[in-house]
Amino acid sequence: MADEKSRRAAELADKLEETVARFEVVVEGLSSKQWQMQAVNHPTIHLGDKDEERSVGTLAHHVAVGDFNVTQMVGMIASGKGLPPLDGAQLAQSNAEQARQHPSPDKAATIALLRKNAADSAELVRGLTDSQLKQTGQLFGRDFTTESLIEEILIGHPQWHIESIQATTGA
Repeated sequence: MADEKSRRAAELADKLEETVARFEVVVEGLSSKQWQMQAVNHPTIHLGDKDEERSVGTLAHHVAVGDFNVTQMVGMIASGKGLPPLDGAQLAQSNAEQARQHPSPDKAATIALLRKNAADSAELVRGLTDSQLKQTGQLFGRDFTTESLIEEILIGHPQWHIESIQATTGA
């Protein structure tokens, strides 16, 4: 019998959609001034010792692009391919490059990209089987299952940045 789609995967896809919808509400509510503010670090989660250097708009764009990138990683782990090596320094370098390329992203275009990538992410997650959710790969020097990567990064990433944006703007 073929491995059927997972009820847990459907739950994760729903949770992803809910989180991204909350992120979208926060972003849509930002004024032009808030969009351009320099973001602050998440109150408790930090990548390295540096303070956040991106604008709120660039941070929102980063989340929209991140959905796509993390979804690719989810697909790789789920298919048993594993992940290419990636450490915190490489991630910081990638984030800095993305910020250089998108220092003042358009808000409407960022929201459209977020919607598209989140829908694609949810579709991929919703189609996973229980056995695919249990596949493992290594990222940042630690083991992740497909399920834990979805929970901690794909869903966690926009949630962290909701809190970063709220800490910056007081929204």
